[in-house]
Order: sequence, then C-alpha cells, then structure tokens
Amino acid sequence: MGNWQLDPYHTQVEFSAKHLGMMTVRGYFDELSTAADIDPDHPETASVEATISTASLRTNNGVRDNDIKSSNFLEVDKYPFIKFKSTSVEPSGQDFGLSFNAILDGRMVVSEEIQIAIEGELVEQPQAAEAAGN
Repeated sequence: MGNWQLDPYHTQVEFSAKHLGMMTVRGYFDELSTAADIDPDHPETASVEATISTASLRTNNGVRDNDIKSSNFLEVDKYPFIKFKSTSVEPSGQDFGLSFNAILDGRMVVSEEIQIAIEGELVEQPQAAEAAGN
C-alpha cells in the first residue's frame, strides 16, 4: 500500500446547480485535502478520501458566494467540510440536507440536485515510497 495525495497544482473541485430551472450556476472550491491508499498490485482495494472546505466556495460573485455560505444553503459555520469517500459519499456529521424550497414563477429557484466533480492527479508521497522500499 502506498500513501498518495492529489497534486494541488493539478486538482480542481467544481460544482453546478440549476437556477430557476434555466441557468446553470457554476463554481468551485479553492481548498481541499486528500488521501489515498493504493496498492498497485491490487488497485481494486484502493480507497480515496477528499475533504473540501465549504468556506472556500467561489462562484465569481461575492454577494452570491455569501448567500450560498449562509444558513440559506451550506451553513459553513456549522458544516465547515464536505467529505467524500471513494466507496460512498458520507456526511461528516448530521445529514444536513437543503430545505431551501423557494419557488418563483412556478419553478424551483435552486435545483434539488447539485453536481460536484473532483478531478486531479494522484502523487505518491516520498516517505511512503521510502518506507515501502525498506
């Protein structure tokens, strides 16, 4: 098994959500940490985890960013992280599910499903490689 982490220079975490069922609002998270256990001889046993800082959300609109970070949506003070595991997505605490069901002109203001994509390159950590060689 080797200890691997995502290369921060080649990693991005993006999300998208429909606004009023028409426009797609896209954004990203600036801060995340990752860890992976990978056995090159048995890749099916690999596990990868990612922890994303909710306060690092960016949509290129400061007013909208503050609204998304507020208690209307992410509640970053109460839920500072989004955690992902390769085998499933699990909340780090209570399952806080959104309850923002505003309707405008007969359409949901924000879609109920949010797409989050993590893309990056894994790099084996030197200390793990050295220990494996001993």
